[in-house]
Amino acid sequence: MLLLANPGLPLWPYLLCAALAGFGGGNFASSMTNINAFYPQRLKGWALGLNAGGGNIGVPMIQLVGLLVIATAGNRAPYWVCAVYLVALAVAGIGAALYMDNLDQHKIDLGAMKAILAERDTWVISLLY
Repeated sequence: MLLLANPGLPLWPYLLCAALAGFGGGNFASSMTNINAFYPQRLKGWALGLNAGGGNIGVPMIQLVGLLVIATAGNRAPYWVCAVYLVALAVAGIGAALYMDNLDQHKIDLGAMKAILAERDTWVISLLY
């Protein structure tokens, strides 16, 4: 909200905001992992496609909500759009933290993670993403 209300700020707050916006992608990746772990192989494609489709329809819905907030609050207060998004993001983040860590049978393989982090291409793709 502060970024939109004060357009003369230096670049670093905008970069920090953009970096924090990546949490939505992490939430989406977590949901895809949960689906991959729970669904039988014959149903995985349908479930993953449905989840990805829901994620893709979320983008235009967010844009419509933003337009609705601007239409309601007026174009002189664009920070209200951020306020609505931050509340929705907080609810989604809390829900993910509370309910998306229930894969007891799947453990993190630290050896595989170390091998992945040693690959240069992993870092390049991460920066591009």
